[in-house]
Amino acid sequence: MNLLALETATSVQSVALHRSDGVVFSRDLVARTRHGAELAKRAEECLREADVAFSELHALIVSEGPGSFTSLRIGYAYAFGLELAFGVDVRAVPTSASVALCVEAPARVVVLMDARRNQAFASVWDLSDRPTCLVPTEAVADEALPAWLALHDGASDAVLAGDHPWVSAHAPLAGHTEHPHARAALRFALARWPQLARATEPAYLRGVDAALPTPGGPALPPKRPRTR
Repeated sequence: MNLLALETATSVQSVALHRSDGVVFSRDLVARTRHGAELAKRAEECLREADVAFSELHALIVSEGPGSFTSLRIGYAYAFGLELAFGVDVRAVPTSASVALCVEAPARVVVLMDARRNQAFASVWDLSDRPTCLVPTEAVADEALPAWLALHDGASDAVLAGDHPWVSAHAPLAGHTEHPHARAALRFALARWPQLARATEPAYLRGVDAALPTPGGPALPPKRPRTR
């Protein structure tokens, strides 16, 4: 199968193409504010190198989240645009699965992604056979992480992965990335195919940070006139 994976959940963006002959092509980019500008460019580079047309893709794989609100939506919007243009099916891979599969571990992996606001997006994965989520991703306060790890049997002895500060402080690992990668998303998709869930909307796990002003609250500053 020709599968194109898009990983946009974090500040490290990646695109990977699994060609039908098993060869994988990929592009990486640290693009903290340029996901929208670079995603299409990187995808086109992969397809051109592999000599595969968009119309020859069997499916698109998007990073489901959790992650950056804006970055996740950019990935989904691009994938759904290709779906409309070429009729390509869009499937979703949990972002935490892509983090876990970046680690060469024989069994359990605890994924701790930096959720900001002094929280971690925490989950537990079993990689001993087919990648299986043992504890679904949830937002855990930083001070509650020791109790969370102790609560889930075996989690405290598992390999830690992810970009949360707890990982580097308690279990530094050489040779693996802190961020999810599109190549890992492809591995998960191929292991779960054809049962891989269809993409609908990103999994944010939390509400938005912004809030509408309340009646009687502080007034918004007046808009500045535009100058030419």
